[in-house]
Amino acid sequence: MFDLKGMKGRRSKPVATSEEDGEHKAKEDKCKTLFDGEWIDMQREKTILVDPRSKKMLREAIQRDTEFLTKGNIMDYSLLVGIGEGPERLLVVGLVDTIGSYTFAKTIESKAKQNLNLPGREKGEVTVIPPKEYEERFIKAVDRYFVRCPDRLVSLDETVDGELGTVL
Repeated sequence: MFDLKGMKGRRSKPVATSEEDGEHKAKEDKCKTLFDGEWIDMQREKTILVDPRSKKMLREAIQRDTEFLTKGNIMDYSLLVGIGEGPERLLVVGLVDTIGSYTFAKTIESKAKQNLNLPGREKGEVTVIPPKEYEERFIKAVDRYFVRCPDRLVSLDETVDGELGTVL
């Protein structure tokens, strides 16, 4: 299961450095929630392609939902993604943690965290940012994270800016 916020450097723990660490990590990962960094690693190793119509539906749903949350001054939500174990590897997705309002305290937290150099994150890459900025980052990331499967039934005119899939 993955908890995605649109931050490439966000990981559940540091990357394994040895083969033994990697085997141990794989066993642990089956039972824990992983983050954006692990999703990107997984997509690089074994890309999960999404049907063009499914990606379009996901994009439109995310757009509507995040727009609604932004109007309510809400940020710091995530896209929870579950991957089925069958041969189809069905994806189940939904927005979670949709209760974080952007308050004065969050403004101070955001400014403080932007000045810290946290391991694995670019300077300024924080979860707490104003709702509109959060929405924009989130939408762009989700669009990159789900790679569209080329389809002979969908013309390039039906894609967004000729997008077929994004290299992570």
